[in-house]
Amino acid sequence: MRSTWTFDWTDAAVDRLRVLWSEGHTGSHVATLMGGGLTRSAVIGKIHRLGMSGQRRPRVAPVRIYKRVRAPVARRAYTPPVKPARPPPRVFRLTLMDLLPWHCRWPQGERAPYTFCGEPRVEDSSYCGPHTRLSVRAA
Repeated sequence: MRSTWTFDWTDAAVDRLRVLWSEGHTGSHVATLMGGGLTRSAVIGKIHRLGMSGQRRPRVAPVRIYKRVRAPVARRAYTPPVKPARPPPRVFRLTLMDLLPWHCRWPQGERAPYTFCGEPRVEDSSYCGPHTRLSVRAA
């Protein structure tokens, strides 16, 4: 895809190009100094068409047109993600008379007074999640 934009190479622009190139400026620096949206490639192409590409020219230190200032970035130390701590199991000690239909019926202890877990039970089971796994494994 070709660009439809072209730089107008007037006689004054060509003379300025010759002077800047003979002073030893780089193609990108010449393009910046001449302005008008001129690119480095356009400058180098014109230099080749003018037959000036093989000329020995003095090397000059490039003049810095602008100075880029960057604000220092505060870097934070890496901290690994924290796994959420499991909440301690709630210990319910419900008696048989305290049990409601949604309570886990896992018995606590082996002697009287008998108590039950009381956590919310899993659907289609009489026990909560951990006790359902225990009951299936034990069977």
